Amino acid sequence: MTDLLLPDLPGFSLQQITIVQGVITVLAHSQPTSGHCPECGHLASRIHSRDLRTLADLPWGEHAVRLVVRVHRFFSTLASGVRNTFVEALPVLAERFACWTTQLQRVLAQPQTVSYGEQLKRLADLLGESFQLRTFSGSRTNE
Repeated sequence: MTDLLLPDLPGFSLQQITIVQGVITVLAHSQPTSGHCPECGHLASRIHSRDLRTLADLPWGEHAVRLVVRVHRFFSTLASGVRNTFVEALPVLAERFACWTTQLQRVLAQPQTVSYGEQLKRLADLLGESFQLRTFSGSRTNE
């Protein structure tokens, strides 16, 4: 049943779905146990920690949707590597440092390229009053 209702999240296991004040929150955990360093491309499998990423997604009817994704932070194992740790990429789900999914990004970008502020306004219009702009317009966490 969940396959029919939920977005396709390849490489993730669904942990929980909650609806609070008109916002659907989907908690999913990453399943891959390795990731490629964005600096050198080296495949790393030594896990440093786990991080949470919060992404806005396309609304479901009148409900805003928020994906909370637990991802791995890996050690860069090359001695010459510039980075000590990095967070695994989510190429199917979202771009690096993005605060919304690629599906939502495509909707917000139509029919023309618009500024970040205009994208936030469109996002607020799509998700309605239950969505708070400050959730996504604050400082972004670096990976």
